[in-house]
Amino acid sequence: MKSIMLVSACALALTLTGCNTNPVKKLSTLMPGSFDDEQTYLSQVSTHHKPATTGIGVKADRFHAQSNGLGLVEHPALENYLNQHLDKLKSSSNLSDLDGRVYLSAEAGFNARTSADGNIYIPMGMLNDIDNQHELAALLAHELVHALLNHNDADLFVNLQKKAVYTASFVSSLTSEGNNLPASDTRRIRNMLAMTMVSDGFLNPGWSRRQEHVADKIALDLMVAAGYNPEGMNLLLAKIRAWDEKNARLAAENGARRQALLAAASQKAGINLEKQLESGLDDIKNKFKGFLKSFAESHPDTEERIGDAADYIALHYRRAARPPMTGKEWSALKDTAHTQQLISSVSTINDAMELFYKGEVDKASNAALSTLNDYSRQQNYIRIALADIRWAQNDNESVLANAEYGLQGAYPAYELHLHKGRLGADGLGPATLEQLNEIFTEYGKPPQHYTSLIELADSMNNTVLSGQLAIECKLHYMGEAVACSPGENAEEQEISYERTLDTLL
Repeated sequence: MKSIMLVSACALALTLTGCNTNPVKKLSTLMPGSFDDEQTYLSQVSTHHKPATTGIGVKADRFHAQSNGLGLVEHPALENYLNQHLDKLKSSSNLSDLDGRVYLSAEAGFNARTSADGNIYIPMGMLNDIDNQHELAALLAHELVHALLNHNDADLFVNLQKKAVYTASFVSSLTSEGNNLPASDTRRIRNMLAMTMVSDGFLNPGWSRRQEHVADKIALDLMVAAGYNPEGMNLLLAKIRAWDEKNARLAAENGARRQALLAAASQKAGINLEKQLESGLDDIKNKFKGFLKSFAESHPDTEERIGDAADYIALHYRRAARPPMTGKEWSALKDTAHTQQLISSVSTINDAMELFYKGEVDKASNAALSTLNDYSRQQNYIRIALADIRWAQNDNESVLANAEYGLQGAYPAYELHLHKGRLGADGLGPATLEQLNEIFTEYGKPPQHYTSLIELADSMNNTVLSGQLAIECKLHYMGEAVACSPGENAEEQEISYERTLDTLL
C-alpha cells in the first residue's frame, strides 16, 4: 500500500507542480505577469493556446458538469446563439484553436464559470439581467480570457480547498459504520453537499483581483476586434453590484441550510458533523493562510473594475466604433415563452431542492411537479430532482420513470444511468454492470460516482471490477478525500489531507 501511496503522491505532485522540489514557487509562476498599459493587453499575450494542465478534455468536462448538482439546461436555439457569439469572438482574434463551448447551467448563482478546458457555464438566472448582445459578448469575452490564460491552473489551491471542505470531513464519515445515521439521511446530506459545492463554484469562482482586471481588459480587446460596442463591458460591470448582492444572499442561505441539516443529522448520527466540517476547513485555512491571502483574493471591488475598464477604453478605444445597443436580436430570443419558462422552472427546482433538504419532502414534490411543461419534460435538472425526491419516498417505480425521461434529454446526469441500471427491467446483471462501467468511462469518470459503481460491483461479487475502480480512484484522487470504497474512511485509505498538503508546501 505504501508503494501505491508513493506513486500516487508523485502522480499528484506531477499534476500540480511538475514534481518540482519547491512546489509553491512552481505554482507561483502561474500567476499573470505584468502588462504595459500603453499597449493593448491582447497584443502582449500569445493567442496560441496551450491546454491547461488541469483539463480533462472538453467532452469529459461537459459530462462532469451535467453530472454535478442540477446539471445543464437544454435549449438548442439559445445555446446556438451563445456559441455563435463565442465563435465570433474567437475567430476575430485568431483564437480558433481554443476549445470549449457555452452551456446553460441549472445552478443558482449569478457568476458564469469557466472550466480548465474552456467550457463556459452560464446560470439561467443571469439571462434576464442581460439586455443586449454587446453585454452578452462582454460576459463571454471575459470568461474566454480566463480560458485563454489558463487561469484555472493558477487557481489550483482554491479548487483544492473547496474540495477538501466538502469531502475530507464528510464523505468518509458518512460512509462509515460508526454512526447511527439512516441511509436516507446519509444520501440527502451527500446530495446537499454536492449541490452546494457546485453552487458555491458559481457564487464565487475564486479568480484573483489581478486575474479579473486582466480578463476585463483583454475582453475589451476581443470585443472591439469582433465589432462589439466596448461600452457593453461598462454596462455589464455595472450589473455586477446587484449580482454580488444576490450571490452573497445565496451563499448565506447555503451556509444556513448546511448548518441546519448537519445539526439535525448530528443528533441522529451521534457525532458532531458540524465540528468535523469546521475542523477540516480550519486545518486547510491554516495551511494556506499566507499563500491564499496574496494568491486568491476575493473579487476586486466593482467600482474599481468599472473605473479601470473606462480608463482602458479611453486610452485605446476612444475612436472605436460604437454600434447601437438596441438589444432587439437578443430580446427576441430571451423573451420567448420557451426561454422564460425554463428560467422560471430552474428557479422553482432550486427552491424545491431547498425544501427537500429541509425534510419537507411533500412540498418539494409539489414544487418540482409544478415545473413540468412541454419545454421542461426531459430536462435533467427536473428529473434528477424528482428522482431524489421519489427515492426518499421509497417510490422506485417513479425513480425509474424520472430517470428514463431524463435520459431522453441532451444532458442526462450519470446518476440517471445508475437509477436505470439498478431499477430497470433488464435487472442488475453482468451486462448492465458492464454497460454502467462503459458509460462511466464515457462520462470521464466523475469522481463522486466511484463509490456507487463499486457498491454495485461488490453486490454482484465482481471483485475484479470493484478492486480495479478502488485502486484507480485512490491513484487519481489521493489527497482529495474522494470516497473510493464504501464504508472506508480516510485513514483506512491512507489518504490524509494533512499529509498531502505537507507534500505540497
